Amino acid sequence: MRKTIQITLFSLLMALLASCEKEVPYDAGFRPSPVLNALPSDGERLFLNFGFSRLMLDTTSASPIAGANVAVRLGNRLLHPDSVARCNYFFNATPAPHDTVSVLITLADGQTVTASTTVPPRPQVDNVVSYIDTSDVFNLGIAQFDLTDEPNHRNYYYITVMQRDSGTRRNLWRDTLETIDTTFPTYFLCPYTPQLTGAASTEALGGYFYASLLTSDSLFDGQTVPSSILLMLLVDTTEVQPFLHQYTLQVESISKERYRYLHDIATATSLTSAFAEPAPTYSNVKGALGLFAGSSRRRFTLDIDPSILQPRDGSKAATGIPRNIATGR
Repeated sequence: MRKTIQITLFSLLMALLASCEKEVPYDAGFRPSPVLNALPSDGERLFLNFGFSRLMLDTTSASPIAGANVAVRLGNRLLHPDSVARCNYFFNATPAPHDTVSVLITLADGQTVTASTTVPPRPQVDNVVSYIDTSDVFNLGIAQFDLTDEPNHRNYYYITVMQRDSGTRRNLWRDTLETIDTTFPTYFLCPYTPQLTGAASTEALGGYFYASLLTSDSLFDGQTVPSSILLMLLVDTTEVQPFLHQYTLQVESISKERYRYLHDIATATSLTSAFAEPAPTYSNVKGALGLFAGSSRRRFTLDIDPSILQPRDGSKAATGIPRNIATGR
């Protein structure tokens, strides 16, 4: 880890990170359609979202569909919702690993909406440790963990890091103070775990930075992989201390349906997609838009707080000391 990745490349890439966002034009003429979305998860109450919307993954602003008869088959059990809140249908059931979940919705006009998926087990993530390393050119937040794969079964993984920024920043243009509290996926590096990156279906920006890491166990079936990710901890001089930067590692085991959807999204939003015709996005729902796909996630709050790099008294902060953190869902 003492190898310094080219400073110039880092600087250019970090500038790109702030400027590579895309806006998808909104088609006001597109008529609302039935939309079904659900991510059945290991150990979590089963529910789905079904309504009218112009957007494929809309679970917040969709309109309820009157007269819809919603049923779900979990293994050998046929279930009907025990409660409904607008477009959310809740079932008195909790899926287990490898359960097959199927949905059948009959509309008032007789049309049907169907979909099916398999629930993956929660990823086995152990020995999670995180700390700050200031010994290199850039301050790095480092998270290390062991990922153990289930043998003799094709497994898919989706790794992201969520960053929460909360506090006050000075707007240099207006010379005012602005308070924010926002959470967003942040870029990370994964240079020392080829078992994950070697089978990745997501493109690394500049060959280094991942917004998310979508991969399979094709290079480590049934093995335990010591994994590590790196975060660039850049200093924002407009922040008013104390300022919260909180990082959460999310590791998901996902079904093949969710893998295919995320793969299509990654392809459509890659840098090279600007020079290609747009490709259709995968959906496994028949009779409607949407995605019905198994996904089981674990979250770990990382012990990485860049504020210790900016002590109030101006002294140099003591860093580079690993600190254990509690594991969690």
